[in-house]
Amino acid sequence: MKRLFIPLLTIVLLSLSFHTYAAESPHSPLIATGYTSEGIYYEVHGDTSLPYRSDHITVTRQVTYDGKVTPEQQISWTESIGGVTYTGTLNLFQSSYRNNKTIAGYRGTLYVKR
Repeated sequence: MKRLFIPLLTIVLLSLSFHTYAAESPHSPLIATGYTSEGIYYEVHGDTSLPYRSDHITVTRQVTYDGKVTPEQQISWTESIGGVTYTGTLNLFQSSYRNNKTIAGYRGTLYVKR
């Protein structure tokens, strides 16, 4: 039992440390930057490639705010991907605060804007 527990614990700890690293340094392309209504700078990262054209897409977006911020539970989002404008609501699924930055993960479905 002990021989099985130690490798399993090692895998769990490594996966947790990888998740933290991924949240601190996004590998996805920069999609947008801007300022909130309170004047706080933010960046949005995410994958913008589409395997095929669709009337809706499910996306994950990482929003990084300067400073300690309480992220909104939902955000309205509009973006152009492959020449098509999509819009919808994204829901907060995780957030953390590190190195004077708030990192918020959002997911949701965007629909073709008509």
